[in-house]
Amino acid sequence: MNNALKFTPEDGRIEIWARKLENTIEICVKDNGIGIPEDKQQVIFEPFKQIDSSLSRMYSGTGLGLTIVKHLVEMQGGEIKVKSELTKGSTFTVLWPTKEEQTE
Repeated sequence: MNNALKFTPEDGRIEIWARKLENTIEICVKDNGIGIPEDKQQVIFEPFKQIDSSLSRMYSGTGLGLTIVKHLVEMQGGEIKVKSELTKGSTFTVLWPTKEEQTE
């Protein structure tokens, strides 16, 4: 959510939603911000990596946020995905497996 706020212009749009799909919880954050080039979409999950060093001057950050999120999500058995188009925005989706309580 922080990145959506950071990389979306003031007149932009951010949507956040969650839903349960069978044995999975899906949480999505979608924006119409600057977007991420397709060839850089996996780089953003690596520590201290940013798409463009000039962007790091314009937008503060260390390049650790998405790395930490990915690690925490995966530690809980989930996954994080990104779909993005340059100048059109990004959608980050987190999928977590649910553990259905068993009744006896």
